[in-house]
Amino acid sequence: MKIAFIGTRGIPANYGGTETYVDRLTQYLAGRGDQVVVYCKKSSSLAERKERDSLYPENVKRIEIPSISTKHLDNISRSFLSTLHACFDRNVDVVQFNNVGPAFFSFLPRLFGKKVVGAIRAIDSQRDKWNFMAKAFLRFCDFVTVKVPHVTTVNSQAMKDYYFKKYNEDTIYIPNGVKIPDSEVNPEFIRQFALDRKNYVLFAARLEPEKGCHTLIEAYKKAIAETGSDLKLAIAGHQGFSVDYYNRLFDEKSDRIIFLGYVDSQANLAELFDNAYAFVLPSSVEGMSNSLLNAMAYAVPSVVSDIPENLALFEDAPFNGSLKDQPGLSFRLEDADDLSKKLVYLFSNPEDAVTRGKLLKDHVSRNFSLETMCDNTRRVYLELVADADTAA
Repeated sequence: MKIAFIGTRGIPANYGGTETYVDRLTQYLAGRGDQVVVYCKKSSSLAERKERDSLYPENVKRIEIPSISTKHLDNISRSFLSTLHACFDRNVDVVQFNNVGPAFFSFLPRLFGKKVVGAIRAIDSQRDKWNFMAKAFLRFCDFVTVKVPHVTTVNSQAMKDYYFKKYNEDTIYIPNGVKIPDSEVNPEFIRQFALDRKNYVLFAARLEPEKGCHTLIEAYKKAIAETGSDLKLAIAGHQGFSVDYYNRLFDEKSDRIIFLGYVDSQANLAELFDNAYAFVLPSSVEGMSNSLLNAMAYAVPSVVSDIPENLALFEDAPFNGSLKDQPGLSFRLEDADDLSKKLVYLFSNPEDAVTRGKLLKDHVSRNFSLETMCDNTRRVYLELVADADTAA
């Protein structure tokens, strides 16, 4: 079976959650003997391209595609050219479009007899970074993504409910999965930022308005003022296209509020998560956050905004008698005062924080296996290909 992935910046994952998802899925499929094509953003040099290619086995092919490098045209132009390339590859059985913008072109591989999968990772039209016209286009792409592909998958129950209610179309819910670490990671990389084991709160996401870092900074400063805690705030992420927003955040930089930039090394990310005292996800738009899953997998007590996609990761976590609560903590969206109260609690109760982290790790180990996610996704492809063989 040969699968093509369209609509990301490519592999290795060096940007966000969708790239991480595709990277993990690619490695899994390759390990099962499938052929995988991943369409990627152009590398900055031939040496960089060769280095990236060398990270994958022979049955994984990275194809770098040019694009119009602007906020609104980068991904869509690369997706169009990627789609054309996949259409003319006779050996491609399944084409997966990741997110709704790229899926605008999903009708093309259907015309060429390919099986098509739409994979929605978040409701992109709700992101603040887009203007009115871009949001209108993405809403149209929502419609296309649930109507044109043979199958559409989503990574949260809230999105499944949303698309059924809006378009009366059923989608397949496949939650994200994560690999559970089995040992501690010594602090080395983080020490260049004056961070050490369990002495910082972690934010790890793109620095764009819908990710809510501004709410966290405000809440953190209030919590520090109230408790006198010496915990720092580590902010890992790149500025994306919202330069003015990033600059406003960066004005808050201090000895206590530390901007790490984008952390692209998996080893450094593992170290960053494993050594965090707490993790906060204050976003207003998510699918199922890989960052939150990672924090839980590393037994880091986690606080999230109360949007359904975030709260879903805490559902069914066991009630704990000593805490008199479930282990995950949430706060009202964009309410810095409410978030500050949760941080004050964690700063003032380190034993409770450790207990919450351990319970979250147990919960994610039972319910969000990386292998289960990959198995379920591959099963979708196999059923589509089997249907095609039967029809032939």
